[in-house]
Amino acid sequence: MPPCRWIQYLRTIAFVLPLYSVAAQEGVVFTPDDNISDKEILDQLLLNRGYDKRTRPDPLTKITVNVLLHSLSSPDESSLNYEVEFLLYRTWRDERLAFDDAGRHKYLNGMSHADAIWMPSTYIVKHGSLKDPLVDMSLRVYRNGTVVHILRRGISINCQGNLKIFPFDNPKCPFAIESVALEEDELKLEWAATPLSEATSIQAFNAYLISKNTGTCGKMFTWRGKFSCLHILLVFTRDKNYYFSSVFVPGIILVTSAFISFWLDKGVVPARVMIGVTTMLSFCTTTNNFRSSLPVVSNLTALNLWDGVCMFFIYSSLLEFVTVNYLYRKTEGHQGETLLLPCCKCRRVEPKEDQKDEATVEITRFAWIRSSKLSSKELSFQIENVAKIVFPTSFAIFVFIYFIVYAAILPHNEDNWKIQAS
Repeated sequence: MPPCRWIQYLRTIAFVLPLYSVAAQEGVVFTPDDNISDKEILDQLLLNRGYDKRTRPDPLTKITVNVLLHSLSSPDESSLNYEVEFLLYRTWRDERLAFDDAGRHKYLNGMSHADAIWMPSTYIVKHGSLKDPLVDMSLRVYRNGTVVHILRRGISINCQGNLKIFPFDNPKCPFAIESVALEEDELKLEWAATPLSEATSIQAFNAYLISKNTGTCGKMFTWRGKFSCLHILLVFTRDKNYYFSSVFVPGIILVTSAFISFWLDKGVVPARVMIGVTTMLSFCTTTNNFRSSLPVVSNLTALNLWDGVCMFFIYSSLLEFVTVNYLYRKTEGHQGETLLLPCCKCRRVEPKEDQKDEATVEITRFAWIRSSKLSSKELSFQIENVAKIVFPTSFAIFVFIYFIVYAAILPHNEDNWKIQAS
């Protein structure tokens, strides 16, 4: 290289170094005539100014966090496992990255320099698993040194449900964002003005979000006490139409079908037996098919009550027919007749006074039975008439009270909307 060229380089370096020393105090300054790219600006900010990514920007660095929900899904209606995909926005101020390019760039794209810039280390606290590895979506550096880092994360959460009122419960899915290594006096996580929002094109499959809450972690959400932590609670509901069409309406139809036999003639034995047995087997088949997708637990109070009462009414209607048919076909004896045997040495025996009193009491106690004097056939008709009123009325009252309690009252309790300590 010619000596003159070396001299020119040395003059340029001697001119630029003072500028870098000034820029190190007040940020890098460029003129509008400088045709410089954002990559070159970051090169000067990071490489030429001795930027150390191992050092955090401030002794107490504040990180502003907000979450954008992107996708919600669940394997099936009865599951307590929900998959959530979201974008995690982390914003902080690093004055070492401040620059002035006279408005040439709105922000600098720092994805190619992500390994050289200090970034907070956070992780997701949840009961579940991670769907996919962490994906960096964007890293923006603004003129005043503000850095915005956007991450894409997919997680699978094991949610908490109130199975005592299933399927009228609300699955509650909590997860938290916590600092990994820096304690609360070194790094502080804060929610943004709009901490949690939904994307305009959010995708939801078998997931019906009805409430979302944010806050700082308490003892219930954090694993460690000295680290800054933010928590999110997503509350879902279940598709009630699915359960009405697959559980409750078929149950009502099968129970009322069993009541139809009350209006059939008692002599039509095959038809009434077929109705009773068929409805019972159909109800058992429907219940077993539905319960095959449910968790094997013992506290499905609402669902167990529904199945038990429906089975009781179906089986009771079958027993009622057996009783009525037995009484209807029972052979009547010669009531009221007394068989007199010849006796040549018969004499009248007068009862004692105490025996007379006991006989009077017995006659008074069972007088209502003898006064009716119903035959077996008449008694079968009377039982049938009572069953036509008692069975449908009792089942209708049960259905009304059941849905009032489990579908209208209990779902509004506080434990159906907030995480309960296990």
